[in-house]
Amino acid sequence: MPDLYSSAEGQGNSLKVCQLLFLVNSNLILLAEKLKGSKYGTSDSIDHITKRFDETTKRLFRDKKDLQFVPFGSPLDKDSSVGIRGGQLKLEGYVSEFTLYF
Repeated sequence: MPDLYSSAEGQGNSLKVCQLLFLVNSNLILLAEKLKGSKYGTSDSIDHITKRFDETTKRLFRDKKDLQFVPFGSPLDKDSSVGIRGGQLKLEGYVSEFTLYF
C-alpha cells in the first residue's frame, strides 16, 4: 500500500489517494470473504495474495469473463473449497466482482 499512496501523493492529488485506498480496501474485503474459513483466510495470507495479484494477475485482465489465476505459493498449497490448487488462487465468476475496482 505505501507505493500506491506515495505515487498518488507525489502527483499532489488527494482524491486519487482516497480512490486508491478505497480500491485496495474493497479488494481486501472481497478476498477475505472468498477465503473465509480457509487456512488462507488470515490477514498475512490475504495481504500476500493481494500483493501477488497486483504484481501479476491484474496486468493480465482483458475480459472479465476469462478465468484468472493468482500465483502466490508453492505447489503444495491447496484448498479446493476456496479454489486454491498448486499454489494458485482461481478466480472464476468472482472475477467480475473483483475487477469492478480496477
